[in-house]
Amino acid sequence: MTDAHCRVTRIRMKAGGAEVRVIDGGRRSDLPATLVRHAGELAACFPNDMAGYLIIAWDFLGAFNRGTRLHAESPFSYRFLPGFVSEALRRDVVKDDVLKFLGVDPDPGA
Repeated sequence: MTDAHCRVTRIRMKAGGAEVRVIDGGRRSDLPATLVRHAGELAACFPNDMAGYLIIAWDFLGAFNRGTRLHAESPFSYRFLPGFVSEALRRDVVKDDVLKFLGVDPDPGA
């Protein structure tokens, strides 16, 4: 007989509706340190004229949190951030895909 490994991450109780989650503590990530480094690099790009920023982070279960700050004179109001961010990200993803297709590293400093 061979040993089998079963990975259970959630259990829902039948009667009470309570949920028990097993959190995988084995994952380690250098992403928090990378986030701090990237934030410093972005701040250096706009030393005196940054109009705003939006940071979104998520965990391995899909939960997320965000941090937002807008200057009073920002060209984008809080209401327009979702559209602005999605379009800016979409543009950069397409640009990176084209560069990869051409054999160019889209982020040589990473």
